[in-house]
Amino acid sequence: MTVTRQTPPATTVDDRAAIDRPVARNATAPGPAPQGRLLVFDTLRGLFVLLMAAGHLLRNLAPDAIAPPLLQFVQSALIGTVGFMTVSGMLAGYLLDRSPVRRTAIIRRYRQQAVKLLLIAHPLLLFALYGWKRAGGTPPDLVLRTWFITDTLAVIFVAVVPFIARLRPRIRLLLGVILLVAGKLLYVLRPASSGFALLLVDALAGADWRRQHVLYEDYPLLSITGIFLVGSWIGRQFLDAQQSGNLRSFVQSVRRLLPVPVLITTGCLVFWAALRQGPQTSLRAFLYPDLYLSTYPVYLAAVLVLACALLRQSSGKWESRVAVLGRNSLFTYVAQYFVMQMFPLLLGWRHHMTLPAAAAYYTGAIVFLHLLARTYEQLQGVRPNPRPSRLPPSPSPRP
Repeated sequence: MTVTRQTPPATTVDDRAAIDRPVARNATAPGPAPQGRLLVFDTLRGLFVLLMAAGHLLRNLAPDAIAPPLLQFVQSALIGTVGFMTVSGMLAGYLLDRSPVRRTAIIRRYRQQAVKLLLIAHPLLLFALYGWKRAGGTPPDLVLRTWFITDTLAVIFVAVVPFIARLRPRIRLLLGVILLVAGKLLYVLRPASSGFALLLVDALAGADWRRQHVLYEDYPLLSITGIFLVGSWIGRQFLDAQQSGNLRSFVQSVRRLLPVPVLITTGCLVFWAALRQGPQTSLRAFLYPDLYLSTYPVYLAAVLVLACALLRQSSGKWESRVAVLGRNSLFTYVAQYFVMQMFPLLLGWRHHMTLPAAAAYYTGAIVFLHLLARTYEQLQGVRPNPRPSRLPPSPSPRP
């Protein structure tokens, strides 16, 4: 039997102040990194909010509407967990390495976020999703057996973020890859079949609905931590380019390295396809197309291409609006579950929406979510900085 799993969306840390990109300097002249954060992080996370909201709304489509293979592929592509976690790791690596003297304060803020994720986000998500899950046949004990991505993030914020600050960037990358491989191995082999040991396997590697499981969700701590660590390494590379006054070097590095993740994923898929001709084996299950391992490299490449595209183009109103969702990612993540799943359930639209109706509802829902996020931001007293510049123009030698 083929081992597969569906990846749900993720939450990211809700950092506040926005910053401008650095003004052009001599390409080789180092300078202090600006305080705050980059608009590119907010915009990326806002785009993943839009993706995951669309993925959640598609679950309301009638079975015959979602049956076409193309829509099945689109629904799978809209899963935003790995993208969110990659960008979250990028932001963590950037913040921790940018201001070593402020690391203690940054770590403290991540711990405060963990408390919010556990005490506020978890019960709100449970309230928003309880009716939906019960309507789908999940037993009432889901209240005690549901582990959201916010809970996984809380663990990472408390246990992993302080650890990242002590690691060299290349060690973060190596450890991230090791955890991705270990998470998939544990998921395939599943050495436990009951009790606390099975609960631990579910938490570390993800719940497998085809076999005995304790948790009702699939947010593997090992794999997601690995993705977070890989992102933190990328964040450090971005910081190095920024501090040198030459963000083009980051874009150029991405361009040079882009074939590597594409080749890794292609090799895994070719090998897996060859193994499909024979009996089911652990190796075949290990290589199965999975966003937590075999197809993650190409997903990572897509995230980096998107980041570089945002860096190269002029900022506009659309980006500022999308960034509002990213700046308030915790609030927006929780709110979109109410808008995209709870409200359609209450209106009797679960598994009854047509594609045109879903498109119209999605458009209105995103406008509503944007207004909610902006209002929330204003109530918090946050005033984003003006729109930042993009990549600085090519430096010319001084006369």
